[in-house]
Amino acid sequence: MLILALGSIPVACSDGANTTDVTQAVAVSPPVEQRVAVNIETLEVMIHVVDPAARAFWRGWGEVYTKEGWTDISPQNDADWKRVEDGAATVLVATNLLRQPAYTRAPAKDWDRFAADLAKLAIEGKLGAEYQDKQAMYELGAKLDEACDACHAVFAPNAP
Repeated sequence: MLILALGSIPVACSDGANTTDVTQAVAVSPPVEQRVAVNIETLEVMIHVVDPAARAFWRGWGEVYTKEGWTDISPQNDADWKRVEDGAATVLVATNLLRQPAYTRAPAKDWDRFAADLAKLAIEGKLGAEYQDKQAMYELGAKLDEACDACHAVFAPNAP
């Protein structure tokens, strides 16, 4: 939650009579222990944050088979690699959210272990994307798939 303490800030259509400097705006952030996670269910975090980020992470390597044969669909330029890196970074941030008490599922020890394992993979994935290392991304993509499947087997056995 971000709380803004604002002085009087002129509106664009103001006549200029009240022109307090915008620099008087002060952002106040509550202490960490008072911060509240996004008020959505764990499943929503998985659907809207983790899944799209993991898919971006997985794009660090890939081939598809077409009528012309195997085609490399891995990142081809810096912008493509940035999207892969962004995906890995988002997975990492999401693991921090999922480890908060509001999102933890029982058994908490297993939940935390799966989240910690995912965080390690995300760190490696971010580095692999920074170095544009397709082989590392290939290996990490397989590990990411295994990590997701292992967690789903325990916590979301009916998940697609």
